Amino acid sequence: MAATTFSWTAGTTIASALTTELNALANAAFSAASAAYDNETNHYLYLDLELVLASLTPTGSPYCAVFLIAHLDGTNYEDTANTASVPIAIFSFTTAVAAKRQIRSNILVPPLPFKLVLQNNMGPSLGATLNTLKYRLHSEQGV
Repeated sequence: MAATTFSWTAGTTIASALTTELNALANAAFSAASAAYDNETNHYLYLDLELVLASLTPTGSPYCAVFLIAHLDGTNYEDTANTASVPIAIFSFTTAVAAKRQIRSNILVPPLPFKLVLQNNMGPSLGATLNTLKYRLHSEQGV
């Protein structure tokens, strides 16, 4: 019996999930939810995220958390600011004054429609412009 080798499939084109929803987002606040992505159709397994923040001066132990909100019943999404929810990605930053860019890869996603929400925990509000959360989806295949 031959062993199966697994490789990545071609992913989706990188797309913006959150842009203006992040501008001037207050500390400890949740962004508005992104547009929905219907993963019931394509059944992607993994999500890659890229967070870009305009220059700011973080304080304390700065980070941003990204939450995936899904709907199981076909109609109702989870509560956006549900404090019991577990983030799917944490972006930790230094307190250096600078623009920020980080990537998180291979985040498992459900075969359901979902939206993304970001919580700012940087200390100050995010910059007034030039903030984005981008994503792409991909899977793996046996060859």
